[in-house]
Amino acid sequence: MKIFFISHWGWGLYKSRSEIAKGIRQQYKVNAICPKDEFYDSLIDSYDNFYEWNIDRTKSNLRQIVSTLNLNKILKLHLDGNIFHIFTFKSSVLFALSITLLGKKKDTHAISSITGLGYFFGNTMMARISRAILRLPLKIILSETFDYYIFQNKIDKIRLQEYLELDIAILKLIESSGLDTKSIKVKEKFNTKHLKVIMATRLLKEKGIDEYIKIAKNVRGENRNVKFFLAGVIDKGNPSSISEEQLLQIKNNPDINYLGNVEDLQNKLYKYDIAVTTSYHEGFSRFLLESSYVGLYCLSNNLPGTEAILKKNLHGKLIDNNNTSEFSKEIIDYAESKVIDINYVLQQRLFIEEEFSIEKVTKRFLTLYSTIEVDV
Repeated sequence: MKIFFISHWGWGLYKSRSEIAKGIRQQYKVNAICPKDEFYDSLIDSYDNFYEWNIDRTKSNLRQIVSTLNLNKILKLHLDGNIFHIFTFKSSVLFALSITLLGKKKDTHAISSITGLGYFFGNTMMARISRAILRLPLKIILSETFDYYIFQNKIDKIRLQEYLELDIAILKLIESSGLDTKSIKVKEKFNTKHLKVIMATRLLKEKGIDEYIKIAKNVRGENRNVKFFLAGVIDKGNPSSISEEQLLQIKNNPDINYLGNVEDLQNKLYKYDIAVTTSYHEGFSRFLLESSYVGLYCLSNNLPGTEAILKKNLHGKLIDNNNTSEFSKEIIDYAESKVIDINYVLQQRLFIEEEFSIEKVTKRFLTLYSTIEVDV
């Protein structure tokens, strides 16, 4: 038996999933099916074989649907006796459509990992209309496709269960994609005099870019020694992406230091002091998880995908309703602090090790695979 990890975007099989794949390879052969995009070189060594899915997520949804014909060619050679683990909701829909067209639903074993419900479940008028129109087709396409659905937070689990009327028995909660805690050291030098604040995210409106800019303006109006940094790039594959014109405004904003795409951000977090997340929704914030484990003071909008990380954190705070005034006050107050209690940082690291390590997530994946294997 082989395990196939599938995503319509290389990012879906990169980072923690590459580490999970390495762990799973001790028991199964693990293959990757995804586009040969900018993440290919980073993920390829983690998998036994790579199969290129010819899909471009920056193109129209119609063209992405047509790409299932290419996916069909790959799947029909490997469906019998294997398990397919699909990451992201869109990838899960496209996979379900593919095996429906192949007429192989009853013969296929698959797991859908919902890493976040994204734009489609947002509050824009277009998203609400799309959900209403597509509800019945999605229920038909996804019906009896997956042995299990994995969610990273309870609210996403409830929302999709109600939307698609899924059998609650096949819904599993595995918070986070896992963190390689053994390789991440704690921050050694803590500074309050010349603070560096960072937010790293795809540049989407729903990630709270405007709120972060407002916070920077508020804080720097009080304390010019605090510097704000923004890491991330425009996401042309998402309808919520900011425009090139808006990006130019950010680059010209005197209160923001725009970093663009930052490679290996995890190992560069040490030179920052505060991590901020102003997103409207998160499946499970990897940026916040990494920042908190490194030892940054973490401030986040109170969301299901961030609450799980900071609920016991004494070196950070959850802020309700994305209140920019409260974000600003917390940063200003931190800048006036004289002593950082390292015990708070170490307590949070221990909590993350116990709850969100790569080893724990890998073990839970393997448990689901073994359950399916009994029925194959």
